[in-house]
Amino acid sequence: MKRSKNPVINVGGSSVLVIFVVLSLVIFSVLSLVSARADRRMVFRQENTLLQRQKAEASAEERLAEIDTALLPLKNTPVSQWEGREEALLTNLPVTIVREGEAVLLSFETSFEEAVTKVVLRLEDTWEGNIRSAIVQWKTNINAEEDDNGQLVEILD
Repeated sequence: MKRSKNPVINVGGSSVLVIFVVLSLVIFSVLSLVSARADRRMVFRQENTLLQRQKAEASAEERLAEIDTALLPLKNTPVSQWEGREEALLTNLPVTIVREGEAVLLSFETSFEEAVTKVVLRLEDTWEGNIRSAIVQWKTNINAEEDDNGQLVEILD
């Protein structure tokens, strides 16, 4: 009997290994793509939120400047002697005025899209007779939440 001189090639093991490597690469590439898309969506949401917050706070700073300008005629008058004159000077501005003893609290809100900034300002006399102003509260909130698709949805209070 003659033996054939054709070598026997075992292709089963190497084929399984190649298929496994190719499937692994495909799975990891799909996972990378999904992760990158989720990161991109998150970055856009964060950018949008930050932009809204900054615009709401800039609007609050503009309102503070308007209040300062409106109260300029009372600059040299102690707060305890204003006797409601601040209300007449601030009638054109959407500001809430509350008397607290010898001090005056001014509060207002500004908003841009879902971002709302609330500011409370306290004006009072010092021992030297000057007017001291202090920001009691400066708070910015985003009134939104995400729906099932990851889109921001405004919360209605």
